[in-house]
Amino acid sequence: MPEPVHTPPAQSALPDHLELTGNRLLEVKNLCKYFPIRKGFFKKTVGQVKSVDAVNFYIDEGETLGLVGESGCGKTTTSRCILRALQPSDGHILFRNSSGQTLDIASLPREQLQPLLFRNSSGQTLDIASLPRE
Repeated sequence: MPEPVHTPPAQSALPDHLELTGNRLLEVKNLCKYFPIRKGFFKKTVGQVKSVDAVNFYIDEGETLGLVGESGCGKTTTSRCILRALQPSDGHILFRNSSGQTLDIASLPREQLQPLLFRNSSGQTLDIASLPRE
């Protein structure tokens, strides 16, 4: 008798509580980003700076969101975590891709991330990594 073939679940399969419903495009759940405080010759971690702690919001189709706050409150760090320029310490960043599949951007390995693309005013699609840096 042949052994049953084990097929692992698809990597994008998320628990029900992490699936996006309705016309939701992006949902950030309990996003945290902590930076270590290191001291001494061996750079031992003695504490953490909580730059972003338990941030939650969502964006539905057709909506726009503005992050507003005082200087140093974590606006840029939150944005960088969503774009994965920084690896979040904890939380979920749920994104619905063009095929309707929900992805947890926070848990994807770097190798599975796709480059950020945008269209310029002439309709040309550009990879953000190819743009000149200031």
